Amino acid sequence: MRCAPRKGSPTTPCEAHSFLAQQHVFSPGYGVDRNYWKGHFVRELPDELLDELLERMMALGQPPGQVLIESLHGTPKDIDPASAALGYRDAAFNISVMAAWLDAALDEQSIEWARATAAALEPWSVSGGYMNYMQADEPIERVRAAFGDEAFERLQALKRRYDPDNVLHRNQNIPPL
Repeated sequence: MRCAPRKGSPTTPCEAHSFLAQQHVFSPGYGVDRNYWKGHFVRELPDELLDELLERMMALGQPPGQVLIESLHGTPKDIDPASAALGYRDAAFNISVMAAWLDAALDEQSIEWARATAAALEPWSVSGGYMNYMQADEPIERVRAAFGDEAFERLQALKRRYDPDNVLHRNQNIPPL
């Protein structure tokens, strides 16, 4: 399902589309444009949360800013959380705030919008955001929250064993210490 505002319309129409079409929603591809993503896992989508998202989209006042809401249901939720690396198993949705722009002059404004919008979602958050969407500037507390304490400690033990010098430190680093 994709929802997009229509120029001059107070409502946002939604339409169903294929999985392949979904892969093109964020064109140009990752790395081609300037972008900043930040988000949270939530248990539900109460009206207050949706109202906050709509208010934040209106605050941007210009495209391209997007909010991705992914449903987290099915088989991945059926496994024992202690056997998984990521700690979002009690969440029902992932909400990602995505700013994307081409003009370097919009860097500060676009990143601040994404950060402020994600911060506005914190009251509904159940853990850190989705690891694949996290930026390199995420604080270690959010990285730890995304995995959950137990999984983070297991991963840290593996890091101490196989990468004690922290050679593999890009993205959402798990320090060996």
